[in-house]
Amino acid sequence: SYGAIKIINSRFGSIPEIWDQSYKRAQIASKIAHAMHLAHRADEFFTGGLLADIGKIVLMSFDIEKAKKIEHLCRKRGVRLPVMEEIIMGLSSSKIGGKIAEIWEFPENLTYAIAYHQEPIMAKSHHEIVNAVHMADHLSKLESKDQLNLYIFDARIRNFFGINTPKK
Repeated sequence: SYGAIKIINSRFGSIPEIWDQSYKRAQIASKIAHAMHLAHRADEFFTGGLLADIGKIVLMSFDIEKAKKIEHLCRKRGVRLPVMEEIIMGLSSSKIGGKIAEIWEFPENLTYAIAYHQEPIMAKSHHEIVNAVHMADHLSKLESKDQLNLYIFDARIRNFFGINTPKK
């Protein structure tokens, strides 16, 4: 993950807000691995969370203002980012990231975590890491525990993790 960060920063420049979000998501993904009794895979989940936005970084390197406008429009209109990206560009940043991971010959589990973290239902395998990075992505964007709501996750994700009550 350190090597990938160095390559991305040297090629596209550092984008601190994305790296801050990425570290937060990575830490949460690692904690999810522990909660799933997969502590032996915590580093893998951390790396998946850390690198999940490499496609977004590439897009922002082309036109950071346009990328920020797309994100703002999504929040304002309640449209999911991958849907808007596919409408505007024909390809989501997650899929771009997945292609980059393939080209860089990342392990398949990390490639899946990057490519499908925004749409985990589309993943054909590696569900544990994909779903964990997806959940970590949502949780990392919350500013406080008060914003936590059982229904920010699709029912299939809740079922995967056995989250069927607000307490869980």
